Amino acid sequence: MVVKDLWLFDDRDSSLEESLKKSPVTKRKGHLEFRCEAYLQTAGGYLPLTYLDTAISSEEHRALNVGNIILPSLFTAFMNKVSAVDIESLSKRRRLLSYHAIDSFNLSRFNYVMDTAMVWRKGVYKNLEEFLNNNPSITDYRVDKNKMGERALYIREANNQYVYTHDA
Repeated sequence: MVVKDLWLFDDRDSSLEESLKKSPVTKRKGHLEFRCEAYLQTAGGYLPLTYLDTAISSEEHRALNVGNIILPSLFTAFMNKVSAVDIESLSKRRRLLSYHAIDSFNLSRFNYVMDTAMVWRKGVYKNLEEFLNNNPSITDYRVDKNKMGERALYIREANNQYVYTHDA
């Protein structure tokens, strides 16, 4: 079994805990992203059996509780899916993979400068490519609190004024 993605996160910054308690309107939302794959080891290699790929959001639970409550049931659902596979039929339709092929394919998504950088460059990344290559294009910016006490990004424009942005 290969767990390719297990990501638990809240949609709000945890440093805002106190301000969230004061506002009855603001709710935290917990998220879980989960992907795993199952392979059967044979004498000739590994037979891909099945996978489970899902994303779950909850307005009633934070990420930690989403993980504690939902993750065990996801593993159970995944194992039920694995046990329902007709291995004999599948082995006729799918080719075997080497351990190296599975490993290198799974590691290939981490072959970005950002994943191996010892020092992250200070600045604002406008897009995913800039982030993955650790190459921010905006270096003149401010992070201030907005009216709700949340952190907000301001970028200096040509007229020397800082302007709020959510596009980076």
